Amino acid sequence: AVFRAVAMPPRRRSARAGATDAGAPSNPRPVPTAAGEKPARVQVVVLGDFGRSPRMQYHALSLADSLGADVDVVAYVGSEPRREVAVHPNIRMALIQPPPRWTTSRRVPRIVALAVRVATQTAQMLWTTAVALPKPTHVLLQTPPCVPSFAVCWLVCFIRRAKFVIDWHNFAYTLMALKFGTSSPIVFVARVYERMLGRLGHAHLAVTDAMATWLHERWGITNAVVLHDAPPEFFRPASVTETRALMRRLAPALDTSPARVPGDCCDAIGGGDPLTTTTTATGRGARWREGRPALVVSSTSWTPDEDFGVLLDALTLYDQVAGADVEAIARYPDLLVVVTGKGPQRAHYESRMRSLRLKRVAVRTAWLESGDYPTLLGAADLGVCAHTSSSGLDLPMKVVDMFGCGLPVLAARYDVIHELVREDARFAGGSVRTGARGKPRVVRLPDVAAGGRRRRTAGDGAASNGCLFGTAGELAAQLCGVLEGFRAGTSVAGEMRA
Repeated sequence: AVFRAVAMPPRRRSARAGATDAGAPSNPRPVPTAAGEKPARVQVVVLGDFGRSPRMQYHALSLADSLGADVDVVAYVGSEPRREVAVHPNIRMALIQPPPRWTTSRRVPRIVALAVRVATQTAQMLWTTAVALPKPTHVLLQTPPCVPSFAVCWLVCFIRRAKFVIDWHNFAYTLMALKFGTSSPIVFVARVYERMLGRLGHAHLAVTDAMATWLHERWGITNAVVLHDAPPEFFRPASVTETRALMRRLAPALDTSPARVPGDCCDAIGGGDPLTTTTTATGRGARWREGRPALVVSSTSWTPDEDFGVLLDALTLYDQVAGADVEAIARYPDLLVVVTGKGPQRAHYESRMRSLRLKRVAVRTAWLESGDYPTLLGAADLGVCAHTSSSGLDLPMKVVDMFGCGLPVLAARYDVIHELVREDARFAGGSVRTGARGKPRVVRLPDVAAGGRRRRTAGDGAASNGCLFGTAGELAAQLCGVLEGFRAGTSVAGEMRA
């Protein structure tokens, strides 16, 4: 009965058939219930910014649409969720304030900051979930974080006779280990807490097969159901007209990006839009610019489990290869790299980006509205993901969204990424390194011509959808190999996207 309410794919329609307004939901059609049985009422709890939790937004939509359940979202005040969530008649937002900012200051003793954060979160969550909101039939919790949400949600379910469902995205103690170290007593206590209270859930969802197996073998959680992320329908390729409209909307943010270097390769063209131009003298219509840069997109939370320095080092190597001589300039395109997301290390990496001074690569950072992010992915030519997972057991949802737009992806290699990315073997083993006097020393670039132009398939016969890298040199070689011939329309990136 629990999974009748929650176990549906974390995706559903954006503009449903019969909707009277673009993006507005149609009237939900509840699944018939047994005589006398009340419709489900689910509290979806995210101890974070709900607008930056796409999987939980899709859960809320699925519950409201497929079951006609009443959904109460408990989350921090923050980014706006998708319009489909915000206007849905069955979804209500119960927002709480995040802990005081001073608790993140290094001047405050760590134990004091942690105590205040936990006390504040506990009080707000208890009041909201146990008193302010109607009695739920189920509580669906996103983890991490798990402190104090495991204890609070279990207590609320015990008091209000509800079912406790945990959606495991990763493990909180592994994220804490990145900050405090694996030998820290805080990490040890967090692991014990997470294991003991995690087993109190009535049902469990996991994002990968490997995670469900780990939960079973290590923590004795035997009923975890794997619910792979899947892209909603609003993630799709964008037309040139949609791309032009998007670039006009983003121009102010991209032009004022802290990562921008004035006079870079994308500053000199386009009047804010280096990708498209008009088809008529009146400014109407749109077409792709001749010799335009390739649009490369990366989304990040700017956290320690994503070493973004690898991408910056790879872009530096690509810049050296692409500008080595006249032949290389003709062979490889300029790059417009747009990095989206918010997080603690953003300012640090923006400072590094400004210091690169690349000739063939322009880098911009921006935080996009939820409606613009799918269009950006749909307009891009290539996606890059530096996520490596603190536990080695979760998958980056950003790659799922990129695949929804038909975008080929270069992703960091780790144990379970093969559950998502089907690697093109033509690009394995290539590398670029810096040689004498800062010049690139090409160890081996992928020879696509020798490997055949036909799109390679993975071991299961499915078409490849990306490449995996472990070092900046590998990533640089893959950028060169995938984008070679881009201007002539013969690149592997275009082949993978077709």
